[in-house]
This record gives sequence, C-alpha cells and structure tokens, in this order.
Amino acid sequence: ALKLSTTTELARRMPDDIDVDCGGVLTGDATIAEIGERVLTAVVEVAAGRQTCSERLGYGLDEFVPWSDGVTL
Repeated sequence: ALKLSTTTELARRMPDDIDVDCGGVLTGDATIAEIGERVLTAVVEVAAGRQTCSERLGYGLDEFVPWSDGVTL
C-alpha cells in the first residue's frame, strides 16, 4: 500500500513507513497540485516496480485491509 501522511510531523515520526508527505498543503509549503504531482509520481514508480515503504519493511498486504470480509471483533 502506498502511504500518504496527512502531516509533515507524521512523516518525520515514521520516515521508513511513509511514501509521500502531504503535510505541505497544511503548512502552506506546497500546493494541492504539487502534492498531487508527488503522489502521481509515486504511483507511477510503484506501478513500474518500485517497492513501497511497507513492502521494503516486509509488511506487504498484511498491514492494511480496507474492506474486511466476515465478522470483525
């Protein structure tokens, strides 16, 4: 999973686990369009074979399940 941080502080606390820091929009250091370009570049790079941070950490698909099937306790 490609991970985007909502704040730069989160990206700083988790540098090995965040692929794109989107916090610049909140601080005024980047525009939405600039962050969009960074996200698009990251998506294209991952589609071309670059591993995400989670994959490099060995988490793969086990870390995030947006739609769970069955009972959740």
